[in-house]
Amino acid sequence: MATTTPPQASDLQSALNAFVMMHRANALLTAQLAQRHRCSVSDMRALVFIAGGGDTTPGVIGKELGLSTGAITTLVDRLEAAGWAHRVPNPHDRRSSYLEALPGGRDVLAEITAVYQDAFTAATAAGSSYDELTTAFASLGTALRATMTHTANTPAAA
Repeated sequence: MATTTPPQASDLQSALNAFVMMHRANALLTAQLAQRHRCSVSDMRALVFIAGGGDTTPGVIGKELGLSTGAITTLVDRLEAAGWAHRVPNPHDRRSSYLEALPGGRDVLAEITAVYQDAFTAATAAGSSYDELTTAFASLGTALRATMTHTANTPAAA
């Protein structure tokens, strides 16, 4: 049976520093892209969810983005006014609607996707593969969601 050695504290700190650097760079890039498209970061994040397809409702996006019902209603109104998305009646529940990306929203998303594709291409030029990035991102996302669930049920230290 193979054993694994625990990471050295310096290795863990290096990984945390790299994550913080990536997170900050992504936040700055996202803000820059939002400014370029004259929208908020939340508008862009919502557009990504909507364009992902499926039965995306305002409630799902609000929960994912941590927005109140009123805030998500205003956000969806802005996306509709920009011609990026629209509400589609839910055939199973007349009190709710689905959100669907419009061509204008898909164009914005295509530009955003191209920016990230360029960044991923540059990142993999140093020897990493897309498979390695995918595995790392998926593993980290799963771990962060599990941590989020755990911390939601754990009282804060006094």
